[in-house]
Amino acid sequence: MVSFGGGLIDPLLYGAYRTLGRRVLRNARTVAFVSDTVREWFTSRIDASLHSETVANAVDLARFHLASDDERIRARESLGITGDRPVVLFVGRLVPKKNLRTLVAALAGGHARLLVVGDGPERDALGLLGDHAVQVARLPHDRMPEAYAAADVFALPSVGEGLPLSLIEALASGLRCVVSRDPSFDTLAGCEGIMRSDVDPAALRETIVGLLGENEATRERRATAARSWAEARYGLESFRRRYLRLVERAAT
Repeated sequence: MVSFGGGLIDPLLYGAYRTLGRRVLRNARTVAFVSDTVREWFTSRIDASLHSETVANAVDLARFHLASDDERIRARESLGITGDRPVVLFVGRLVPKKNLRTLVAALAGGHARLLVVGDGPERDALGLLGDHAVQVARLPHDRMPEAYAAADVFALPSVGEGLPLSLIEALASGLRCVVSRDPSFDTLAGCEGIMRSDVDPAALRETIVGLLGENEATRERRATAARSWAEARYGLESFRRRYLRLVERAAT
Protein backbone atom coordinates (compact mmCIF):
# COMPACT_ATOMS: atom_id res chain seq x y z
CA MET A 1 0.00 0.00 0.00
CA VAL A 2 1.58 3.25 -1.14
CA SER A 3 0.25 6.45 0.37
CA PHE A 4 -0.67 9.16 -2.12
CA GLY A 5 -0.75 11.87 0.50
CA GLY A 6 -3.92 11.24 2.46
CA GLY A 7 -7.25 12.88 1.65
CA LEU A 8 -9.76 10.71 -0.21
CA ILE A 9 -7.34 8.82 -2.44
CA ASP A 10 -5.78 6.55 0.18
CA PRO A 11 -9.05 5.22 1.70
CA LEU A 12 -10.56 4.82 -1.79
CA LEU A 13 -7.57 2.77 -2.93
CA TYR A 14 -7.66 0.61 0.19
CA GLY A 15 -11.40 0.13 -0.31
CA ALA A 16 -10.81 -0.96 -3.91
CA TYR A 17 -8.29 -3.55 -2.75
CA ARG A 18 -10.73 -4.94 -0.20
CA THR A 19 -13.68 -5.17 -2.63
CA LEU A 20 -12.82 -5.51 -6.32
CA GLY A 21 -9.23 -6.54 -5.59
CA ARG A 22 -10.30 -9.27 -3.19
CA ARG A 23 -12.81 -10.64 -5.72
CA VAL A 24 -10.19 -10.78 -8.48
CA LEU A 25 -7.55 -12.41 -6.29
CA ARG A 26 -9.95 -15.04 -4.93
CA ASN A 27 -10.65 -16.21 -8.48
CA ALA A 28 -6.98 -16.98 -9.10
CA ARG A 29 -5.62 -20.50 -8.59
CA THR A 30 -2.41 -18.94 -7.29
CA VAL A 31 -1.33 -15.34 -6.75
CA ALA A 32 2.35 -14.57 -7.39
CA PHE A 33 3.80 -11.66 -5.44
CA VAL A 34 7.12 -9.97 -6.25
CA SER A 35 8.28 -9.96 -2.61
CA ASP A 36 7.44 -11.43 0.77
CA THR A 37 6.59 -7.92 2.01
CA VAL A 38 3.90 -7.41 -0.64
CA ARG A 39 2.62 -10.95 -0.11
CA GLU A 40 2.30 -10.44 3.65
CA TRP A 41 0.47 -7.12 3.17
CA PHE A 42 -2.18 -8.65 0.91
CA THR A 43 -2.67 -11.85 2.88
CA SER A 44 -2.90 -10.08 6.24
CA ARG A 45 -5.04 -7.11 5.16
CA ILE A 46 -7.00 -8.21 2.11
CA ASP A 47 -7.55 -11.97 2.21
CA ALA A 48 -5.79 -14.52 4.41
CA SER A 49 -7.18 -17.41 2.34
CA LEU A 50 -5.20 -16.57 -0.82
CA HIS A 51 -3.09 -19.33 -2.32
CA SER A 52 0.10 -17.44 -3.02
CA GLU A 53 3.79 -17.69 -3.78
CA THR A 54 6.62 -15.22 -3.93
CA VAL A 55 8.30 -14.99 -7.33
CA ALA A 56 10.80 -12.16 -7.43
CA ASN A 57 11.41 -10.10 -10.54
CA ALA A 58 14.30 -11.30 -12.67
CA VAL A 59 16.95 -9.89 -14.99
CA ASP A 60 19.25 -11.18 -17.71
CA LEU A 61 22.40 -11.86 -15.71
CA ALA A 62 24.48 -11.93 -18.89
CA ARG A 63 23.48 -8.40 -19.89
CA PHE A 64 23.68 -6.93 -16.39
CA HIS A 65 27.16 -7.80 -15.13
CA LEU A 66 30.21 -6.33 -13.44
CA ALA A 67 31.61 -3.79 -15.88
CA SER A 68 35.23 -3.75 -16.98
CA ASP A 69 37.26 -0.54 -16.83
CA ASP A 70 36.80 -0.07 -20.58
CA GLU A 71 33.03 -0.57 -20.33
CA ARG A 72 32.91 1.96 -17.51
CA ILE A 73 34.78 4.58 -19.54
CA ARG A 74 32.61 4.04 -22.63
CA ALA A 75 29.42 4.15 -20.57
CA ARG A 76 30.32 7.48 -18.99
CA GLU A 77 31.18 8.96 -22.35
CA SER A 78 27.94 7.76 -23.92
CA LEU A 79 25.89 9.32 -21.09
CA GLY A 80 27.69 12.66 -21.16
CA ILE A 81 29.56 12.23 -17.88
CA THR A 82 32.95 13.90 -17.86
CA GLY A 83 35.72 13.99 -15.30
CA ASP A 84 36.63 11.43 -12.68
CA ARG A 85 34.22 12.35 -9.90
CA PRO A 86 32.37 9.41 -8.32
CA VAL A 87 28.88 8.83 -9.70
CA VAL A 88 25.77 8.00 -7.69
CA LEU A 89 23.00 6.49 -9.81
CA PHE A 90 19.24 6.82 -9.32
CA VAL A 91 16.84 4.96 -11.62
CA GLY A 92 13.08 5.35 -11.46
CA ARG A 93 10.08 7.60 -11.79
CA LEU A 94 10.68 11.02 -10.25
CA VAL A 95 7.75 10.89 -7.84
CA PRO A 96 7.54 11.70 -4.11
CA LYS A 97 7.71 8.10 -2.82
CA LYS A 98 11.18 7.70 -4.39
CA ASN A 99 12.56 10.50 -2.14
CA LEU A 100 14.70 12.02 -4.87
CA ARG A 101 14.63 15.42 -3.14
CA THR A 102 16.18 13.91 -0.05
CA LEU A 103 18.89 12.25 -2.13
CA VAL A 104 19.64 15.53 -3.91
CA ALA A 105 19.90 17.35 -0.59
CA ALA A 106 22.26 14.64 0.66
CA LEU A 107 24.61 15.13 -2.31
CA ALA A 108 24.44 18.94 -2.39
CA GLY A 109 27.83 20.50 -1.77
CA GLY A 110 29.63 17.20 -2.11
CA HIS A 111 32.09 15.85 -4.64
CA ALA A 112 29.92 13.15 -6.22
CA ARG A 113 27.80 13.55 -9.32
CA LEU A 114 24.23 12.28 -9.53
CA LEU A 115 23.15 10.36 -12.63
CA VAL A 116 19.36 10.14 -12.88
CA VAL A 117 17.66 7.84 -15.37
CA GLY A 118 13.97 8.64 -15.37
CA ASP A 119 11.53 11.53 -15.41
CA GLY A 120 8.55 12.85 -13.52
CA PRO A 121 7.13 15.76 -11.52
CA GLU A 122 10.06 15.86 -9.07
CA ARG A 123 12.62 16.65 -11.80
CA ASP A 124 12.93 20.25 -10.61
CA ALA A 125 14.76 18.97 -7.51
CA LEU A 126 17.82 18.35 -9.67
CA GLY A 127 18.36 22.09 -10.04
CA LEU A 128 19.93 22.19 -6.58
CA LEU A 129 22.91 20.22 -7.89
CA GLY A 130 23.51 22.28 -11.02
CA ASP A 131 26.01 20.61 -13.32
CA HIS A 132 26.66 17.94 -10.68
CA ALA A 133 23.44 16.25 -11.89
CA VAL A 134 23.01 14.48 -15.22
CA GLN A 135 19.49 13.45 -16.16
CA VAL A 136 18.64 10.97 -18.91
CA ALA A 137 14.87 11.16 -19.03
CA ARG A 138 14.47 8.06 -21.20
CA LEU A 139 17.06 5.40 -21.83
CA PRO A 140 16.13 2.37 -23.99
CA HIS A 141 16.19 -0.79 -21.93
CA ASP A 142 18.89 -2.35 -24.07
CA ARG A 143 21.15 0.53 -22.99
CA MET A 144 20.38 0.30 -19.28
CA PRO A 145 23.57 -1.70 -18.56
CA GLU A 146 25.46 1.47 -19.51
CA ALA A 147 23.84 3.37 -16.64
CA TYR A 148 24.98 0.82 -14.08
CA ALA A 149 28.44 0.57 -15.65
CA ALA A 150 28.85 4.35 -15.31
CA ALA A 151 28.08 4.38 -11.57
CA ASP A 152 30.00 3.80 -8.36
CA VAL A 153 26.97 3.53 -6.07
CA PHE A 154 23.26 2.98 -6.67
CA ALA A 155 20.85 4.88 -4.41
CA LEU A 156 17.11 4.24 -4.00
CA PRO A 157 15.85 5.78 -0.74
CA SER A 158 12.22 5.07 -1.63
CA VAL A 159 9.30 3.74 0.42
CA GLY A 160 6.33 1.54 -0.41
CA GLU A 161 8.15 -0.61 -2.96
CA GLY A 162 7.71 -4.23 -3.96
CA LEU A 163 11.08 -5.32 -5.27
CA PRO A 164 12.17 -2.71 -7.84
CA LEU A 165 13.66 -4.01 -11.06
CA SER A 166 16.23 -1.21 -10.97
CA LEU A 167 17.60 -2.51 -7.66
CA ILE A 168 17.89 -6.04 -9.03
CA GLU A 169 19.70 -4.72 -12.10
CA ALA A 170 22.08 -2.76 -9.86
CA LEU A 171 22.88 -5.83 -7.75
CA ALA A 172 23.44 -7.95 -10.86
CA SER A 173 25.82 -5.23 -12.09
CA GLY A 174 27.84 -5.49 -8.89
CA LEU A 175 26.94 -2.04 -7.62
CA ARG A 176 26.96 -1.18 -3.95
CA CYS A 177 23.43 -0.08 -3.15
CA VAL A 178 21.91 2.31 -0.64
CA VAL A 179 18.23 1.81 0.22
CA SER A 180 15.90 3.07 2.92
CA ARG A 181 14.89 1.25 6.09
CA ASP A 182 11.41 0.75 4.65
CA PRO A 183 10.09 -2.80 5.27
CA SER A 184 10.13 -3.28 1.48
CA PHE A 185 13.86 -3.93 1.71
CA ASP A 186 13.94 -6.13 4.83
CA THR A 187 14.51 -9.30 2.79
CA LEU A 188 17.80 -7.81 1.52
CA ALA A 189 19.26 -7.43 5.00
CA GLY A 190 21.70 -10.31 4.53
CA CYS A 191 23.35 -8.87 1.42
CA GLU A 192 26.70 -7.20 2.11
CA GLY A 193 26.30 -5.18 -1.08
CA ILE A 194 23.29 -3.37 0.42
CA MET A 195 23.44 -0.54 2.95
CA ARG A 196 20.32 0.72 4.74
CA SER A 197 19.85 4.37 5.64
CA ASP A 198 17.32 6.61 7.30
CA VAL A 199 15.59 8.86 4.78
CA ASP A 200 17.07 12.19 5.74
CA PRO A 201 19.86 14.13 4.02
CA ALA A 202 22.43 13.79 6.79
CA ALA A 203 22.02 10.02 7.14
CA LEU A 204 22.04 9.44 3.38
CA ARG A 205 25.11 11.64 2.98
CA GLU A 206 26.99 9.75 5.67
CA THR A 207 26.12 6.37 4.15
CA ILE A 208 27.01 7.34 0.58
CA VAL A 209 30.22 9.11 1.53
CA GLY A 210 31.22 6.08 3.57
CA LEU A 211 30.71 3.77 0.60
CA LEU A 212 32.57 6.05 -1.80
CA GLY A 213 35.50 6.23 0.63
CA GLU A 214 35.97 2.49 1.01
CA ASN A 215 39.26 0.92 0.03
CA GLU A 216 39.55 -1.20 -3.10
CA ALA A 217 39.39 -4.53 -1.28
CA THR A 218 36.17 -3.60 0.49
CA ARG A 219 34.63 -2.24 -2.71
CA GLU A 220 35.41 -5.46 -4.54
CA ARG A 221 34.04 -7.57 -1.69
CA ARG A 222 30.75 -5.67 -1.68
CA ALA A 223 30.53 -5.81 -5.49
CA THR A 224 31.05 -9.57 -5.43
CA ALA A 225 28.43 -9.94 -2.70
CA ALA A 226 25.89 -7.92 -4.68
CA ARG A 227 26.48 -9.96 -7.82
CA SER A 228 26.34 -13.27 -5.95
CA TRP A 229 23.07 -12.28 -4.30
CA ALA A 230 21.53 -11.55 -7.71
CA GLU A 231 22.87 -14.76 -9.24
CA ALA A 232 21.33 -16.83 -6.46
CA ARG A 233 17.89 -15.21 -6.63
CA TYR A 234 17.09 -13.20 -9.74
CA GLY A 235 18.12 -15.21 -12.80
CA LEU A 236 15.71 -15.50 -15.74
CA GLU A 237 15.82 -19.29 -15.93
CA SER A 238 14.58 -19.77 -12.38
CA PHE A 239 11.91 -17.10 -12.96
CA ARG A 240 10.68 -18.86 -16.11
CA ARG A 241 10.60 -22.26 -14.47
CA ARG A 242 8.57 -21.04 -11.53
CA TYR A 243 5.99 -19.26 -13.67
CA LEU A 244 5.70 -22.20 -16.08
CA ARG A 245 5.07 -24.43 -13.10
CA LEU A 246 2.30 -22.09 -11.89
CA VAL A 247 0.74 -22.02 -15.37
CA GLU A 248 0.87 -25.81 -15.63
CA ARG A 249 -0.74 -26.13 -12.21
CA ALA A 250 -3.50 -23.72 -13.18
CA ALA A 251 -4.17 -25.60 -16.43
CA THR A 252 -4.75 -28.97 -14.75
